[in-house]
Amino acid sequence: MADVTMWTGRHVKALRDATRKTQQQLADDLTCAQRTVSFWESRPDGKVSTGFQARLDRLLINADHGSKRRFYELTGDPDVNRRDFLASTAAVVGMSTLRGQDTPVVTADAIEHLKTTVHSAMQLDDKLGSNAARPIIEAQAKTCATLLRDCPPSLRRQLHSLTGEATASHAWAVWDQGDAKGADEMFQLAYRHAAEAGDTDIAAGILCHRTQLAVNTHQYARSADLADAMLLVPSHDGRVNDFRRLCAAQAFAATGRTHDAWTQLGRVTDDYAEQTTPDESYCYYQSRWTTGVKTARCLALSGESQSAADAVQATLPLIPAHAKRDQALSNFHLAQAAAAIDVDRACAAARDAIDLTRGSASPRVRQVYADTRTHLNPWSSTRAVRQLDDYAAGVLT
Repeated sequence: MADVTMWTGRHVKALRDATRKTQQQLADDLTCAQRTVSFWESRPDGKVSTGFQARLDRLLINADHGSKRRFYELTGDPDVNRRDFLASTAAVVGMSTLRGQDTPVVTADAIEHLKTTVHSAMQLDDKLGSNAARPIIEAQAKTCATLLRDCPPSLRRQLHSLTGEATASHAWAVWDQGDAKGADEMFQLAYRHAAEAGDTDIAAGILCHRTQLAVNTHQYARSADLADAMLLVPSHDGRVNDFRRLCAAQAFAATGRTHDAWTQLGRVTDDYAEQTTPDESYCYYQSRWTTGVKTARCLALSGESQSAADAVQATLPLIPAHAKRDQALSNFHLAQAAAAIDVDRACAAARDAIDLTRGSASPRVRQVYADTRTHLNPWSSTRAVRQLDDYAAGVLT
Protein backbone atom coordinates (compact mmCIF):
# COMPACT_ATOMS: atom_id res chain seq x y z
CA MET A 1 0.00 0.00 0.00
CA ALA A 2 1.20 3.54 -0.76
CA ASP A 3 2.01 5.82 2.18
CA VAL A 4 1.63 9.09 0.23
CA THR A 5 -1.43 10.98 1.35
CA MET A 6 -1.45 13.58 -1.43
CA TRP A 7 0.94 13.40 -4.38
CA THR A 8 2.82 16.60 -5.16
CA GLY A 9 5.50 17.46 -7.69
CA ARG A 10 8.13 16.64 -5.08
CA HIS A 11 6.75 13.12 -4.68
CA VAL A 12 6.60 12.59 -8.45
CA LYS A 13 10.26 13.60 -8.84
CA ALA A 14 11.24 11.34 -5.93
CA LEU A 15 9.32 8.40 -7.43
CA ARG A 16 10.95 8.92 -10.82
CA ASP A 17 14.43 9.14 -9.30
CA ALA A 18 13.80 6.15 -7.04
CA THR A 19 12.66 3.97 -9.94
CA ARG A 20 15.42 5.39 -12.18
CA LYS A 21 13.08 6.37 -14.98
CA THR A 22 13.14 9.23 -17.44
CA GLN A 23 10.24 11.65 -17.53
CA GLN A 24 9.03 9.94 -20.69
CA GLN A 25 9.17 6.47 -19.11
CA LEU A 26 7.17 7.65 -16.11
CA ALA A 27 4.71 9.38 -18.42
CA ASP A 28 4.27 6.11 -20.34
CA ASP A 29 3.55 4.28 -17.07
CA LEU A 30 0.95 6.90 -16.17
CA THR A 31 -0.44 7.15 -19.72
CA CYS A 32 0.11 10.90 -19.84
CA ALA A 33 2.35 13.26 -21.78
CA GLN A 34 5.99 13.86 -20.84
CA ARG A 35 5.26 17.56 -20.50
CA THR A 36 2.70 16.71 -17.79
CA VAL A 37 5.38 15.03 -15.69
CA SER A 38 7.70 17.97 -16.35
CA PHE A 39 4.99 20.40 -15.23
CA TRP A 40 4.39 18.52 -11.98
CA GLU A 41 8.09 18.39 -11.17
CA SER A 42 8.47 22.12 -11.83
CA ARG A 43 6.03 22.78 -8.97
CA PRO A 44 7.38 20.74 -5.99
CA ASP A 45 4.57 21.78 -3.64
CA GLY A 46 1.80 21.71 -6.24
CA LYS A 47 -0.74 18.90 -5.97
CA VAL A 48 -0.96 16.40 -8.83
CA SER A 49 -4.30 16.40 -10.64
CA THR A 50 -7.01 14.13 -9.25
CA GLY A 51 -7.07 11.61 -12.07
CA PHE A 52 -3.44 10.64 -11.51
CA GLN A 53 -3.40 10.32 -7.70
CA ALA A 54 -4.54 6.67 -7.66
CA ARG A 55 -2.28 5.81 -10.62
CA LEU A 56 0.74 7.10 -8.73
CA ASP A 57 -0.40 5.14 -5.67
CA ARG A 58 -0.40 1.96 -7.77
CA LEU A 59 3.06 2.66 -9.22
CA LEU A 60 4.49 3.00 -5.71
CA ILE A 61 2.63 -0.08 -4.48
CA ASN A 62 4.01 -2.16 -7.36
CA ALA A 63 7.57 -0.83 -7.14
CA ASP A 64 10.31 -3.21 -6.00
CA HIS A 65 11.64 -3.03 -2.46
CA GLY A 66 14.79 -1.13 -3.43
CA SER A 67 12.82 1.52 -5.29
CA LYS A 68 10.46 1.97 -2.34
CA ARG A 69 13.39 2.31 0.05
CA ARG A 70 15.00 4.96 -2.18
CA PHE A 71 11.67 6.78 -2.51
CA TYR A 72 11.26 7.05 1.26
CA GLU A 73 14.87 8.14 1.68
CA LEU A 74 14.35 10.87 -0.91
CA THR A 75 11.07 12.10 0.55
CA GLY A 76 12.15 11.73 4.16
CA ASP A 77 8.72 10.45 5.25
CA PRO A 78 8.71 6.64 5.60
CA ASP A 79 5.69 6.93 7.88
CA VAL A 80 2.41 8.62 7.13
CA ASN A 81 2.57 12.36 7.83
CA ARG A 82 -0.14 13.08 10.36
CA ARG A 83 -0.66 16.70 9.41
CA ASP A 84 -1.03 15.91 5.71
CA PHE A 85 -3.84 13.49 6.52
CA LEU A 86 -6.17 16.21 7.71
CA ALA A 87 -5.47 18.37 4.70
CA SER A 88 -5.87 15.49 2.28
CA THR A 89 -9.13 14.31 3.77
CA ALA A 90 -10.64 17.72 3.19
CA ALA A 91 -9.03 17.77 -0.24
CA VAL A 92 -10.71 14.51 -1.21
CA VAL A 93 -14.07 16.26 -1.12
CA GLY A 94 -12.64 19.04 -3.20
CA MET A 95 -10.73 16.70 -5.48
CA SER A 96 -14.03 15.22 -6.57
CA THR A 97 -14.31 18.64 -8.25
CA LEU A 98 -17.61 20.50 -8.45
CA ARG A 99 -20.48 20.49 -10.87
CA GLY A 100 -21.65 24.08 -10.99
CA GLN A 101 -20.99 25.64 -7.61
CA ASP A 102 -21.80 23.18 -4.87
CA THR A 103 -22.41 19.60 -6.03
CA PRO A 104 -19.40 17.25 -5.79
CA VAL A 105 -18.76 14.88 -8.68
CA VAL A 106 -17.71 11.56 -7.16
CA THR A 107 -15.41 9.63 -9.48
CA ALA A 108 -13.87 6.16 -9.34
CA ASP A 109 -10.40 7.72 -9.05
CA ALA A 110 -11.54 9.91 -6.16
CA ILE A 111 -12.91 6.88 -4.31
CA GLU A 112 -9.74 4.92 -4.99
CA HIS A 113 -7.55 7.68 -3.60
CA LEU A 114 -9.79 8.12 -0.56
CA LYS A 115 -9.56 4.37 0.00
CA THR A 116 -5.78 4.64 0.05
CA THR A 117 -5.90 7.36 2.71
CA VAL A 118 -8.47 5.44 4.79
CA HIS A 119 -6.24 2.37 4.74
CA SER A 120 -3.18 4.44 5.61
CA ALA A 121 -5.04 5.87 8.60
CA MET A 122 -5.79 2.35 9.82
CA GLN A 123 -2.08 1.62 9.80
CA LEU A 124 -1.34 4.95 11.45
CA ASP A 125 -3.61 3.84 14.29
CA ASP A 126 -1.70 0.53 14.47
CA LYS A 127 1.57 2.44 14.82
CA LEU A 128 0.69 5.47 16.94
CA GLY A 129 -2.59 4.56 18.62
CA SER A 130 -5.98 6.23 18.66
CA ASN A 131 -4.77 9.28 20.60
CA ALA A 132 -2.99 10.38 17.42
CA ALA A 133 -5.15 8.79 14.75
CA ARG A 134 -8.72 9.35 15.90
CA PRO A 135 -9.17 12.90 14.51
CA ILE A 136 -7.96 11.71 11.12
CA ILE A 137 -10.07 8.57 11.10
CA GLU A 138 -13.17 10.46 12.22
CA ALA A 139 -12.71 13.05 9.47
CA GLN A 140 -12.35 10.34 6.84
CA ALA A 141 -15.49 8.52 7.97
CA LYS A 142 -17.42 11.80 7.72
CA THR A 143 -15.93 12.45 4.29
CA CYS A 144 -17.15 9.08 3.02
CA ALA A 145 -20.65 9.67 4.38
CA THR A 146 -20.72 13.15 2.84
CA LEU A 147 -19.73 11.88 -0.60
CA LEU A 148 -22.48 9.26 -0.49
CA ARG A 149 -25.09 12.01 -0.77
CA ASP A 150 -23.98 12.89 -4.30
CA CYS A 151 -22.53 9.57 -5.41
CA PRO A 152 -23.76 8.32 -8.80
CA PRO A 153 -25.67 4.99 -8.70
CA SER A 154 -22.88 3.18 -10.55
CA LEU A 155 -20.41 3.92 -7.72
CA ARG A 156 -22.66 3.69 -4.66
CA ARG A 157 -21.79 0.08 -3.80
CA GLN A 158 -18.08 0.88 -4.01
CA LEU A 159 -18.46 3.95 -1.80
CA HIS A 160 -20.79 2.17 0.67
CA SER A 161 -18.14 -0.53 1.07
CA LEU A 162 -15.44 2.06 1.77
CA THR A 163 -17.75 3.94 4.13
CA GLY A 164 -18.25 0.69 6.03
CA GLU A 165 -14.48 0.30 6.40
CA ALA A 166 -13.97 3.91 7.43
CA THR A 167 -16.84 3.83 9.93
CA ALA A 168 -15.59 0.58 11.48
CA SER A 169 -12.12 2.11 11.77
CA HIS A 170 -13.69 5.09 13.54
CA ALA A 171 -15.54 2.68 15.84
CA TRP A 172 -12.24 1.03 16.79
CA ALA A 173 -10.77 4.42 17.67
CA VAL A 174 -13.85 5.31 19.74
CA TRP A 175 -13.56 1.99 21.58
CA ASP A 176 -9.86 2.58 22.22
CA GLN A 177 -10.79 5.96 23.69
CA GLY A 178 -13.06 4.22 26.20
CA ASP A 179 -16.57 4.59 24.70
CA ALA A 180 -17.69 0.98 24.25
CA LYS A 181 -21.37 1.85 23.76
CA GLY A 182 -20.59 4.46 21.11
CA ALA A 183 -18.23 2.04 19.40
CA ASP A 184 -20.88 -0.67 19.14
CA GLU A 185 -23.35 1.80 17.63
CA MET A 186 -20.75 2.76 15.04
CA PHE A 187 -19.97 -0.87 14.28
CA GLN A 188 -23.68 -1.40 13.62
CA LEU A 189 -23.70 1.59 11.26
CA ALA A 190 -20.60 0.24 9.52
CA TYR A 191 -22.31 -3.12 9.12
CA ARG A 192 -25.30 -1.45 7.45
CA HIS A 193 -22.99 0.22 4.94
CA ALA A 194 -21.30 -3.11 4.20
CA ALA A 195 -24.69 -4.80 3.80
CA GLU A 196 -25.84 -2.00 1.47
CA ALA A 197 -22.73 -2.63 -0.62
CA GLY A 198 -23.30 -6.38 -0.62
CA ASP A 199 -19.76 -6.77 0.75
CA THR A 200 -20.02 -9.88 2.91
CA ASP A 201 -16.29 -9.98 3.66
CA ILE A 202 -16.44 -6.60 5.38
CA ALA A 203 -19.79 -7.45 6.99
CA ALA A 204 -18.31 -10.60 8.52
CA GLY A 205 -15.24 -8.68 9.67
CA ILE A 206 -17.37 -6.05 11.39
CA LEU A 207 -19.28 -8.77 13.24
CA CYS A 208 -15.88 -10.00 14.44
CA HIS A 209 -15.32 -6.60 16.01
CA ARG A 210 -18.72 -6.56 17.69
CA THR A 211 -17.99 -10.02 19.08
CA GLN A 212 -14.60 -8.86 20.37
CA LEU A 213 -16.17 -5.80 21.96
CA ALA A 214 -18.79 -7.92 23.72
CA VAL A 215 -16.12 -10.26 25.11
CA ASN A 216 -13.95 -7.38 26.30
CA THR A 217 -16.89 -5.72 28.06
CA HIS A 218 -17.78 -9.05 29.70
CA GLN A 219 -21.09 -9.39 27.81
CA TYR A 220 -20.35 -13.04 27.23
CA ALA A 221 -23.82 -14.33 26.33
CA ARG A 222 -24.15 -11.53 23.79
CA SER A 223 -20.72 -12.31 22.37
CA ALA A 224 -21.73 -15.93 21.76
CA ASP A 225 -24.96 -14.86 20.04
CA LEU A 226 -23.00 -12.51 17.79
CA ALA A 227 -20.49 -15.26 17.06
CA ASP A 228 -23.22 -17.68 16.02
CA ALA A 229 -24.61 -15.04 13.63
CA MET A 230 -21.15 -14.11 12.38
CA LEU A 231 -20.37 -17.67 11.31
CA LEU A 232 -23.43 -17.71 9.04
CA VAL A 233 -22.30 -14.76 6.89
CA PRO A 234 -20.73 -15.98 3.63
CA SER A 235 -17.17 -14.78 3.09
CA HIS A 236 -14.60 -15.49 0.39
CA ASP A 237 -11.67 -13.84 2.17
CA GLY A 238 -9.47 -16.47 3.82
CA ARG A 239 -8.09 -14.11 6.44
CA VAL A 240 -11.59 -12.98 7.39
CA ASN A 241 -12.66 -16.62 7.72
CA ASP A 242 -9.72 -17.48 9.97
CA PHE A 243 -10.13 -14.40 12.14
CA ARG A 244 -13.84 -14.93 12.69
CA ARG A 245 -13.16 -18.53 13.73
CA LEU A 246 -10.74 -17.16 16.33
CA CYS A 247 -13.24 -14.54 17.53
CA ALA A 248 -16.00 -17.13 17.72
CA ALA A 249 -13.73 -19.48 19.66
CA GLN A 250 -13.00 -16.78 22.23
CA ALA A 251 -16.70 -15.98 22.62
CA PHE A 252 -17.58 -19.65 23.02
CA ALA A 253 -14.77 -20.21 25.54
CA ALA A 254 -16.06 -17.25 27.56
CA THR A 255 -19.52 -18.85 27.82
CA GLY A 256 -18.30 -22.33 28.68
CA ARG A 257 -18.90 -23.78 25.21
CA THR A 258 -15.48 -25.37 25.28
CA HIS A 259 -16.17 -27.99 22.60
CA ASP A 260 -17.44 -25.34 20.20
CA ALA A 261 -14.43 -23.15 20.97
CA TRP A 262 -11.92 -25.84 20.16
CA THR A 263 -13.86 -26.87 17.08
CA GLN A 264 -13.46 -23.35 15.72
CA LEU A 265 -9.78 -23.21 16.66
CA GLY A 266 -9.26 -26.49 14.83
CA ARG A 267 -10.64 -24.94 11.65
CA VAL A 268 -8.16 -22.05 11.61
CA THR A 269 -5.65 -22.52 8.80
CA ASP A 270 -1.93 -21.78 8.81
CA ASP A 271 -2.13 -20.14 5.40
CA TYR A 272 -1.12 -16.66 6.58
CA ALA A 273 2.21 -16.51 8.38
CA GLU A 274 2.56 -12.74 8.12
CA GLN A 275 -0.02 -9.99 8.15
CA THR A 276 -0.72 -8.07 4.96
CA THR A 277 -2.19 -4.62 4.18
CA PRO A 278 -5.80 -3.35 4.25
CA ASP A 279 -6.00 -3.22 0.46
CA GLU A 280 -5.47 -7.00 0.39
CA SER A 281 -7.86 -8.05 3.15
CA TYR A 282 -10.28 -6.42 5.58
CA CYS A 283 -8.72 -8.59 8.33
CA TYR A 284 -5.21 -7.70 7.12
CA TYR A 285 -3.71 -8.36 10.56
CA GLN A 286 -4.76 -12.03 10.58
CA SER A 287 -1.55 -14.06 10.77
CA ARG A 288 0.27 -16.43 13.10
CA TRP A 289 0.52 -13.81 15.81
CA THR A 290 -3.24 -13.19 15.98
CA THR A 291 -3.83 -16.94 15.95
CA GLY A 292 -1.41 -17.34 18.85
CA VAL A 293 -2.88 -14.49 20.89
CA LYS A 294 -6.50 -15.60 20.39
CA THR A 295 -5.63 -19.22 21.19
CA ALA A 296 -4.00 -18.05 24.41
CA ARG A 297 -7.12 -16.07 25.32
CA CYS A 298 -9.24 -19.18 24.81
CA LEU A 299 -6.92 -21.14 27.09
CA ALA A 300 -7.12 -18.43 29.75
CA LEU A 301 -10.92 -18.30 29.58
CA SER A 302 -10.98 -22.09 29.92
CA GLY A 303 -8.93 -21.89 33.12
CA GLU A 304 -5.65 -23.19 31.65
CA SER A 305 -3.45 -20.37 32.95
CA GLN A 306 -0.04 -21.99 32.49
CA SER A 307 -0.74 -22.99 28.89
CA ALA A 308 -2.21 -19.56 28.19
CA ALA A 309 0.86 -17.77 29.56
CA ASP A 310 3.21 -19.98 27.57
CA ALA A 311 1.17 -19.48 24.39
CA VAL A 312 1.27 -15.69 24.71
CA GLN A 313 4.99 -15.76 25.52
CA ALA A 314 5.69 -17.77 22.37
CA THR A 315 3.61 -15.37 20.27
CA LEU A 316 5.17 -12.08 21.39
CA PRO A 317 8.14 -12.26 18.95
CA LEU A 318 5.69 -12.66 16.05
CA ILE A 319 3.88 -9.36 16.64
CA PRO A 320 5.13 -6.70 14.18
CA ALA A 321 7.56 -4.20 15.68
CA HIS A 322 5.36 -1.22 14.75
CA ALA A 323 2.30 -2.64 16.53
CA LYS A 324 3.19 -1.33 19.99
CA ARG A 325 -0.39 -1.36 21.28
CA ASP A 326 -0.86 -5.02 20.29
CA GLN A 327 2.45 -5.88 21.91
CA ALA A 328 1.37 -4.08 25.07
CA LEU A 329 -2.06 -5.71 25.23
CA SER A 330 -0.50 -9.14 24.70
CA ASN A 331 1.97 -8.52 27.52
CA PHE A 332 -0.90 -7.50 29.79
CA HIS A 333 -2.71 -10.73 28.87
CA LEU A 334 0.48 -12.65 29.67
CA ALA A 335 0.56 -10.93 33.05
CA GLN A 336 -3.07 -11.83 33.73
CA ALA A 337 -2.50 -15.47 32.83
CA ALA A 338 0.71 -15.70 34.86
CA ALA A 339 -0.58 -13.88 37.95
CA ALA A 340 -1.76 -16.97 39.80
CA ILE A 341 1.29 -19.08 38.96
CA ASP A 342 4.31 -16.74 38.87
CA VAL A 343 3.96 -13.23 40.28
CA ASP A 344 7.43 -12.14 39.20
CA ARG A 345 6.75 -13.24 35.62
CA ALA A 346 3.40 -11.45 35.66
CA CYS A 347 4.88 -8.20 36.96
CA ALA A 348 7.71 -8.31 34.44
CA ALA A 349 5.21 -8.72 31.60
CA ALA A 350 3.05 -5.88 32.93
CA ARG A 351 6.09 -3.62 33.18
CA ASP A 352 7.03 -4.44 29.57
CA ALA A 353 3.48 -3.55 28.54
CA ILE A 354 3.66 -0.22 30.35
CA ASP A 355 6.94 0.59 28.60
CA LEU A 356 5.33 -0.10 25.23
CA THR A 357 2.49 2.34 25.94
CA ARG A 358 4.72 5.16 27.18
CA GLY A 359 3.34 8.42 25.83
CA SER A 360 0.42 6.83 24.00
CA ALA A 361 -1.65 4.92 26.54
CA SER A 362 -5.32 5.11 25.54
CA PRO A 363 -8.25 4.72 27.95
CA ARG A 364 -8.75 1.13 26.76
CA VAL A 365 -5.11 0.26 27.40
CA ARG A 366 -5.31 1.87 30.85
CA GLN A 367 -8.41 -0.22 31.59
CA VAL A 368 -6.58 -3.41 30.58
CA TYR A 369 -3.80 -2.42 32.98
CA ALA A 370 -6.41 -1.91 35.73
CA ASP A 371 -7.83 -5.37 34.99
CA THR A 372 -4.32 -6.80 35.11
CA ARG A 373 -3.66 -5.14 38.45
CA THR A 374 -6.89 -6.67 39.80
CA HIS A 375 -5.50 -10.11 38.96
CA LEU A 376 -2.49 -9.24 41.12
CA ASN A 377 -4.49 -8.01 44.14
CA PRO A 378 -3.86 -11.14 46.27
CA TRP A 379 -0.12 -10.38 46.08
CA SER A 380 -0.28 -6.61 46.59
CA SER A 381 2.11 -6.74 49.53
CA THR A 382 4.89 -8.47 47.59
CA ARG A 383 7.92 -6.51 46.47
CA ALA A 384 7.29 -7.26 42.78
CA VAL A 385 3.77 -5.84 42.84
CA ARG A 386 4.74 -2.80 44.92
CA GLN A 387 7.51 -2.01 42.44
CA LEU A 388 5.05 -2.41 39.58
CA ASP A 389 2.67 0.03 41.26
CA ASP A 390 5.44 2.60 41.62
CA TYR A 391 6.51 2.14 38.01
CA ALA A 392 2.97 2.38 36.64
CA ALA A 393 2.32 5.53 38.65
CA GLY A 394 5.32 7.17 37.03
CA VAL A 395 4.36 6.25 33.46
CA LEU A 396 0.57 6.01 33.24
CA THR A 397 -0.36 9.10 35.27
